[in-house]
Amino acid sequence: MRNNTAFIQPYYSVHPYANLRRGEAKAFIKKFYNNVSSLGYRETYTFWEGYNYCSPHKTHEEGWFLMRCRWMLYLEADDNLLIMPGVPRSWLKDGDDITLRDAASYFGHVSFSVASQISTGYMNVYVKLDRKTHPLPDKLIVRIPHPDGMKPKSVTAGAYEIIDETVVINGFMGEIEFKAFF
Repeated sequence: MRNNTAFIQPYYSVHPYANLRRGEAKAFIKKFYNNVSSLGYRETYTFWEGYNYCSPHKTHEEGWFLMRCRWMLYLEADDNLLIMPGVPRSWLKDGDDITLRDAASYFGHVSFSVASQISTGYMNVYVKLDRKTHPLPDKLIVRIPHPDGMKPKSVTAGAYEIIDETVVINGFMGEIEFKAFF
C-alpha cells in the first residue's frame, strides 16, 4: 500500500471497508479521494481500470466507486446500522446538510437528514427506516463529524462515543430525531 491505496487496481482492495468497520473514517476518506482523483477519466467522467491507464470506461471500478459512496453515507455492520461513517468533516459546515431518501439497506429503506447549525451551536439529525418486512437494527450508530473537530457537549438521544465521534442509539424503533449541542 502507498498513500492508503493499492498499487495497480485499487478497487480490488477491500481495506476501506475494514477502515469504516474499525471507525477509521480519516483513512477511508483518504483512500476514497486518492482513488477518485487518480482513476477518474476527465474526458468522459468514467474510470480507468488501473493506474497504468490501459483500459478506460470500466464498469467494475464505477460500481465500486458507487459502493464506496454508499458506505460513506450508510453501512450495515453486523446487526447495526451506521449513518455517515465515512463523511468528510467539510460536508457539514455551518448551514450545510446531508439528506438521503429511501436508500435500500438490509433493514429496509433508510432516509436520513443531518443539518449543521453550528453557528447556533448544534446539529440536527433525523433517521427513519421504512421497514415492511425487515428487522430493526440492534443499534443505530450516527457519526457526527464537526467541521472543526469539536465534540458535542450533549446529545438529546443516545450516548456519545468520543473516540468514534458517534451517537449510539440502543433500542432504535425505526424513527428518531435528535440534536447534538456543541
